[in-house]
Amino acid sequence: MRYATWQLNWEPNEHYGSGPESVISERGGRAEGVFYTAGVHDPIVGYVYGDISLSELDKWNVVEITAAEVLTLAQQQNAEASLDANGRILFPIPDFI
Repeated sequence: MRYATWQLNWEPNEHYGSGPESVISERGGRAEGVFYTAGVHDPIVGYVYGDISLSELDKWNVVEITAAEVLTLAQQQNAEASLDANGRILFPIPDFI
């Protein structure tokens, strides 16, 4: 499992941010955002699938991170967050009862 952070690009429309998913797809990979580190103008944490280059994605500030780093970011959102056997981020389901 590969992990990365990125930010939305708010140009040319300041009301609609775009991520790097389409460019990553054009390169033969896939990206999936999982959660924002804070608000919509802050970095997104996500998965990157495929053995593709993440270079020249500066428009979105794409940075590949480690499993330890992704777990730290997830636990800042919820201290009980964890990674499953496949490396997917798990957030506990709130108990509303």
